Amino acid sequence: MADAVANGMPMGRVYFDITDLVAYAQHSSRVSGIQRVQWNIISCLSRRPDGDAIRVSFHDRRTGGMLECNAAEALIGEEFDAELLLVKLGII
Repeated sequence: MADAVANGMPMGRVYFDITDLVAYAQHSSRVSGIQRVQWNIISCLSRRPDGDAIRVSFHDRRTGGMLECNAAEALIGEEFDAELLLVKLGII
């Protein structure tokens, strides 16, 4: 994939499961450890010129299914904001 991106070819979609990040956000306003790493990686990738290919998915307890969306729309800003994430994902 790196060669394709370097040669200007569009990147295919890349999905990150953020179910654990969503669950963490429902109980804590701050992240630590792996949640911070996960947030930073996805945020950085979604801000790239081809960032619209970065998608996030999570398990929705209400429907029992997986939901997905554009990462840039869900992960607003460089700092983790639990309430904003949950609002953007339609959880609260």
